[in-house]
Amino acid sequence: MAFSKGLALLFWIFIIHLAGIYLFTSGFLLTRLALPNFTECADSACILPPTHKRAVLLIIDALRFDFVSPEPPIPASPFHHNILTLPRELTAAGPRHSFLFNAYSDPPTATLQRIKALTTGSLPTFVDIGNNFGGSSIAEDSLMKQLGLAGKNAAFMGDDTWMSVFPDSFHDNMSFPYDSFNVEDLHTVDEGVIAHLFPLLEDERKPFDFLVGHFLGVDHVGHRVGPDHPSMKEKLQQMNRVLKRVVELLDRDTLLVVIGDHGMDRSGDHGGDGVLETSSAMWIYSKGAELSIDPSTIPSGLLQYKTFPDAPTSHRSIQQIDIATTLTGEQNLIVMSNYTRVALAACRSIWAQFNPFLMGIGLALLGVGVLATWATYSGLSSVGDNWDEWLDGQLQNYMRGAAVGSVLGLASPSAWNLPLVLHALAFLSNSFTFWEDRLVPFLIISSITPFVLTGITAASPRLRWRIMGFSTLFAVCVRAISISTVCREEQQPYCHVTFYASSSLPGPPLPVLYLVAPTAILLPWVLRRFLKISRSHLGLAKFFLPWIITPALVAGTAAWLIEWADSAAISGEEWTTIVRVARTWLVRSSFFFLLVGGGSLWWVIPLCLDIESPPPQVGEKRQVTVVGYANAFGSSYLLFWTIFLTVVYTTTQLTGQLVLALTAVALVAHLEVVDSVRDVRMMEALAATKPSALLDGTALSRSPPIRFADIIPVALLGLHAFYGTGHQSTISSIQWKSAFLLTPTMSFALSALTVTLNSFGPLLLAGLAVPLLALWNRSPLPVVPPTAEKPVAKVRADTQVQGESIVAGLGLMIYYAVLLLGTAVSAAILRRHLMVWKVFAPRFMAAVVDLVVVDVGVLIGFGVGVQRVGGRVSEMFRGVATQLA
Repeated sequence: MAFSKGLALLFWIFIIHLAGIYLFTSGFLLTRLALPNFTECADSACILPPTHKRAVLLIIDALRFDFVSPEPPIPASPFHHNILTLPRELTAAGPRHSFLFNAYSDPPTATLQRIKALTTGSLPTFVDIGNNFGGSSIAEDSLMKQLGLAGKNAAFMGDDTWMSVFPDSFHDNMSFPYDSFNVEDLHTVDEGVIAHLFPLLEDERKPFDFLVGHFLGVDHVGHRVGPDHPSMKEKLQQMNRVLKRVVELLDRDTLLVVIGDHGMDRSGDHGGDGVLETSSAMWIYSKGAELSIDPSTIPSGLLQYKTFPDAPTSHRSIQQIDIATTLTGEQNLIVMSNYTRVALAACRSIWAQFNPFLMGIGLALLGVGVLATWATYSGLSSVGDNWDEWLDGQLQNYMRGAAVGSVLGLASPSAWNLPLVLHALAFLSNSFTFWEDRLVPFLIISSITPFVLTGITAASPRLRWRIMGFSTLFAVCVRAISISTVCREEQQPYCHVTFYASSSLPGPPLPVLYLVAPTAILLPWVLRRFLKISRSHLGLAKFFLPWIITPALVAGTAAWLIEWADSAAISGEEWTTIVRVARTWLVRSSFFFLLVGGGSLWWVIPLCLDIESPPPQVGEKRQVTVVGYANAFGSSYLLFWTIFLTVVYTTTQLTGQLVLALTAVALVAHLEVVDSVRDVRMMEALAATKPSALLDGTALSRSPPIRFADIIPVALLGLHAFYGTGHQSTISSIQWKSAFLLTPTMSFALSALTVTLNSFGPLLLAGLAVPLLALWNRSPLPVVPPTAEKPVAKVRADTQVQGESIVAGLGLMIYYAVLLLGTAVSAAILRRHLMVWKVFAPRFMAAVVDLVVVDVGVLIGFGVGVQRVGGRVSEMFRGVATQLA
């Protein structure tokens, strides 16, 4: 019953975190209010005379401006520059009939938000990015709504996102949607658009008034292999041929508009507000009526120019959403009510209205939650093995929300640790925030300094060498993880991508290809070597690690090697379908084998113990030795942890797999350091104990409790692995390739699961790993002497480790809750800062997910792992404890 109360406490704190997050985000991340009003006009006074009868809007998804620029950046890329040349050729040949613009796409640069902006003329907000995978019908005034009110026929082909937001706007016989989220398919959508586009243009009846064609190939190539790849050259050549054919079929009464809904960064991703992501191409062409007047007659103040990064000259620039009112005018429609120049300018300057009251309440709840959690942490740390009795009264107080008094009494200034304070304060600086991936290694190395100092002064040479040796191994792993990195836009030119082969080629570096397979094979062996230190490498471990974990790790590596071979076109296009199906079933089989087979085996036989009973000598009693006894808790839980490690390992790209292997080695090295430092502290305590106290055995009743300093390296290690596995607190760093591990096409449930594990799996592993601080090398026998009030038959062998597992979990939750509080405070204070939506808001959102994932990891670790291991060990040794009494 006590153990369920411990789980209830952890869950209650999790609920407090969720409530604080909800309140603060309700005041900070406001969505745009959609107005259901529609512009109406009783006469033609508010309608401009059209210059064309029809319009063709072709969207080439992720068409960045430099892909069509007449003067691309220097040096030019042979894969995406000077390839799609038709727009600049026709603009040079007929400047009165052709416009070419560098169009600014308002962030977030996701397709759904850009479609809404293009058709409504309004601005998206930062939080709208979350709707990109489940758009609903647009109820506000839009170009498509005005087309319908005017009785015009609209045709569509391409990205099915249009059908989700405008389900009733297109003619039934001229609607041809295609699945948009299968980024591994580079051609199906484009071929479908081509198959239906040309027949409509060739039809002399011209059955459409407005035609939308949305190509996805360029975007999918960018996501899959990046812009600097032969596939991008082939795709742009195809688009150039398509546009030439469209121009040939275009009549003099049809306006052609070709745009990229957004751009892409150097690795081919998008979603944020980087220059490369917001710089999209726009080309407007007319065979008939002229589109412009003499530029010399236009005041220079009305013409805007912008220089693309590394381009030799500037080019004409516009706001992309201006095309909405241009098309309404061309179609003899009323300008939408959303599009008002003065209002848009005001919206850009304000961008979002905040609710200070909700933000303040949310901050207060998060702050009180941190204090209350610290009070619980301090109380449980001080009461020792009587934690369940202490919790009986305190948990009821927390449930009633009456913990303020205990907070004031238990929280003390000594609670705050310097690395945590520095880490939280760093979020008040935009520079420290976007260089956090460099800050974390400094903090994590600094956090082990107290352990090193303890090792230097240790009285025992063995403990001294153990602390120094394992601390060195920990530091080496941390430094090796730092080698792997991806760069934010703000870090240029002082950052160089090492996670990928280059900043524009999202494939693994060559050394990684040589190292991943040996790493997958050696990692279980290394973990077993650590278990061998305490002789806990037998029992289940001798089978589980080599025959369950190793095959699953190898399968995860093989899946990503197959993906790399497919992306690099090593296998050839004729094998693409077979290769992808084989990869999908390899991962599915691996997960089934690991989770069902390995998980069931661990649940039934979790202990890593072996019984040795040599034949007795003549006249002697038989002796039974339990091998692995000293680490009975930790060894079994480590196997439980490796199941989740393998799942996250499989969802992580090849370079990230090396990082996770180093993270696992660093974790067990830290556990050995903590265990050795605990032994030093116990020896020092015994040396300071009076001899009379030693005689009654109370000095040996329990080992030293967990300290907050023991938890900090684990907390930072999870965050360090997050950055090392190729992530940043930016939308564009999401690795969408992982969405297709369990399914060859987009499946919202499975794809969301694998992308989440890929992105935040290291934080989940940190939450699952923190109980090991309480379990590693802890004796399973009762450490509290039996008393009349508490007979040994009722003493559980896992009493101490259960209580300290809760303490360890609370400590980790405190660390990430303080980080969330720091990011929330900085976002609230700096909400009018120039970098709020570029730096502070994304880091706050990342901190929200970090805390939720860590909390879930702690709950799973304690609720499943610790209780199962503790229960089985207690059952096994209860009889032994009774006999010893």
